[in-house]
Amino acid sequence: MATIPGRRSKGMMWRSYGVWIPEQAGPLKFPDLVIVPRAKAPVVFVFLGQGPQHWNNGRHLQWDANSTNNTLSSRLALLKETGLFNDVNNKGSLDGTWPISLILPSIAIVQMALFDLFASFNVHPNIVIGHSAGETALLYTSSAGSQEMSLEIVIKCGDIMTLVEKVGGAMSALHSNPDETNDIITTILAQPHATGWTLELGCYNTPAVYTLSGEQVHGEEAVNFAKSNGLFAAILQTKVPVHSKCMHVCEE
Repeated sequence: MATIPGRRSKGMMWRSYGVWIPEQAGPLKFPDLVIVPRAKAPVVFVFLGQGPQHWNNGRHLQWDANSTNNTLSSRLALLKETGLFNDVNNKGSLDGTWPISLILPSIAIVQMALFDLFASFNVHPNIVIGHSAGETALLYTSSAGSQEMSLEIVIKCGDIMTLVEKVGGAMSALHSNPDETNDIITTILAQPHATGWTLELGCYNTPAVYTLSGEQVHGEEAVNFAKSNGLFAAILQTKVPVHSKCMHVCEE
């Protein structure tokens, strides 16, 4: 009896859903109906760039899943071969903003481990997309290269980008509309002390979420200006203003 109604409901074009929590009283609420095509929706994996960067992000995977444990262990072994951490004697010496030479490999390792975790559950994507720092993990997840190749490339990228850290750059997240974003950039760069400096639209994430890239002083000014106008803004935990002309230093 349960199978028949279940199949009938899946055959309907218009659907909604509700989540019932026993501990919470009250009627079950359903959002507006949405049309669902009969064709199976593709599975899309999106590998993001420098996002939350929580220091504990992905740590529990090493203990909870054998597939990710194997991936993490093999990648850490390769890191030892490259000597990436040979000059790090005090593990507690890192401040809140890690150097880019550690951020990029860390992101790639966790993303590849998550991919292996889903694969162990027989969940395979039809489409894989990589943005910014997530593009390196895309080499492995799209079968274009091995894990070793992906990690070697991301380590080299991190080493090269350390040149930009000396510039004193920053990236800032901004929740606004396009006109407000352009006004913020124009206002900051119109100041006398900003002549010849950089503040650019680094990432167009969604129609209301942007990332600004440039020198740290102007990134902080942009955040303060946005907050004074009632907008959400925050400095990201990175010293490298990627997706801006500050990265031209790496060309040399």
